Amino acid sequence: MAGIYFERRIKRLKGKNGLFALCFILSITLGCTKKELAAPGNYFEIENINSFVQVLQEYPNGILANRNDKRLRTQIITFQFAENNRVYFCTNDLKPMYTQLKQFPYVSYCTYADEFEPVVSINGKVVFVEDSAVKLRAFEGNEHIRSLYKTSDNPNLKVFYIDTEEIETFGSDGAKIFKLK
Repeated sequence: MAGIYFERRIKRLKGKNGLFALCFILSITLGCTKKELAAPGNYFEIENINSFVQVLQEYPNGILANRNDKRLRTQIITFQFAENNRVYFCTNDLKPMYTQLKQFPYVSYCTYADEFEPVVSINGKVVFVEDSAVKLRAFEGNEHIRSLYKTSDNPNLKVFYIDTEEIETFGSDGAKIFKLK
């Protein structure tokens, strides 16, 4: 039933508002609740996130769902890179998001292809990184980051990763949940 509901909603969504609405709906429904939309046969164990990295690279802009005290919050954020089942992002320590992630580190990141398939949600715990090599990799890999921060050792530049616990997908074949072994 939920699949039909979302399928109808997805067909109506277009443009930037559609991206926000779709990711918000899916992150709340798939990433932030214990409600199981996937059929019992749609749970899979996987060794790593490698099969999902291509979608993240092709569609790096997505929605990060997190908590702001008792309220949920979504914000647009850009995927930087993935390594060792970790999905990396950048933020600024002056932004409210930085404080929110420090206080409430469990998040869901959602992105999707142009035709809304597949929708991929990465769920897990945020860990901030101070490793200069990791910061340099994120800095060098994104022109926008370089223009904002000028150097990778800028103290306001904060790199974090989601320590992936599960990946949820939604497509024409239904919802699937992939748990890391």
